[in-house]
Amino acid sequence: MAIVTLLTSLTDYSHVFYQHAAETEQRLWLEQGARNPHSAAHFGQYAYRPENIMAVIEPGLDTWIGTAIWMEGHYQNPAVQRSGDDATPLSRLGVLSFGWLLQVLMPLTVLILGYEILTAERVSGRLRLLLSCGVSALRLLTGKGLALIGIVFFTTLPAWMGVGLVLIFARNIAFSDGVFRLSLWMGFYLVYGLIWVMLVLFVSAVAKSSRQSLMLLLAFWVIGVLLLPRLAAEYAETQYPSPQAAQFWTEAYKLQQEGIDGHGRRNLGVNLLEEETFKRYGVNRVEDLPVSFAGILLQAGEEYGNLIFDLFHGARWASYAEQDRLSQRWAWVSPVIAVRALATQVSGTDLMHHRHFADAAENHRRVLLQFLNQDMTNHAKGLDFDYKADPALWKAAPRWDYMLPRLENLAITPMMILVFWLIFGSLVCFLVARWLERDVGA
Repeated sequence: MAIVTLLTSLTDYSHVFYQHAAETEQRLWLEQGARNPHSAAHFGQYAYRPENIMAVIEPGLDTWIGTAIWMEGHYQNPAVQRSGDDATPLSRLGVLSFGWLLQVLMPLTVLILGYEILTAERVSGRLRLLLSCGVSALRLLTGKGLALIGIVFFTTLPAWMGVGLVLIFARNIAFSDGVFRLSLWMGFYLVYGLIWVMLVLFVSAVAKSSRQSLMLLLAFWVIGVLLLPRLAAEYAETQYPSPQAAQFWTEAYKLQQEGIDGHGRRNLGVNLLEEETFKRYGVNRVEDLPVSFAGILLQAGEEYGNLIFDLFHGARWASYAEQDRLSQRWAWVSPVIAVRALATQVSGTDLMHHRHFADAAENHRRVLLQFLNQDMTNHAKGLDFDYKADPALWKAAPRWDYMLPRLENLAITPMMILVFWLIFGSLVCFLVARWLERDVGA
């Protein structure tokens, strides 16, 4: 399974493709030739997020949100190139990756290997014999837990080796704090595995038979690992619905048409802008302006559109954030939700990192369009849209250059919940040890 996961992840992770695409995008931009700056704005550019090798290990939202944004005039587009668009129905259970392997299959391995680690000894009477020899139940429970941890570690060793191979063959992790992030990622999954070890010890200690222990643990696994995360996401979506794409663009386009669209459609906004421009330059006609009014109008249209898209995209991001917040509350009954939230955050594939990338792309789009519109304002007098800029303009234009952010703060809620599960599991195991001593001694 680890080998299959490794090959699938490496195939899915298109490091070479993105590097080539970014270089091709820049080359196409520079080789436009002489053309109108506004035509170049519509020609547009793709903003590619730098390759992140940790996305191989923990793809997170990359599968569903996308890793490239089309930057063009008049419109603020969402990210595209989502591998989830080609996903099969089985992907509803999770995207095959090292993260999924540890979230789903590691608990299954723990319970299969340990479901009768104490039950069999209780039923056979060996546990009573051990405790009568002076061995404390807590010490016995600790030894059993360590043995189970060791067995599980060697069983899942191919997965950890696969992680190491991916990182060895990668030229970089794309983060300046990549080693720190990877260490946290491994630490979170070790804690998650320990939580499942303690759950298995508890059930194995109190179950009346090995069969009952196995059935209970399988029920916990199916509900806690497979069903609850899915139910949490569905519930969050119903409480904070994501905007429908068709409605989103229809309403945004309608508002754009009611204001300054940048293409000279006469309305109150355009008339007021014209009067303000005449007053600024001390003239009474467009023909008498020392600059191109078309460039001024285009920039005003962009600024008006920015207000609209800030409103619409702000609502979209807010709904995503509320969904994320609400679904994380379910981690109190399913620790896999907590570890998934923390693992995707340190891997740079969570909502916060995607928002950071989208905001950076939008800021670049606005700076680029302002640069193009300013050139048209300064040099297109009397020509307007017939003006053709020198190809040197494209080289002078701002270039997309994005760095993935450093990890400053971890998500508080899932971190608290994961710590709670760890403390709660330790306390339960301690109480179970005390109960075993009384039960066997009775």
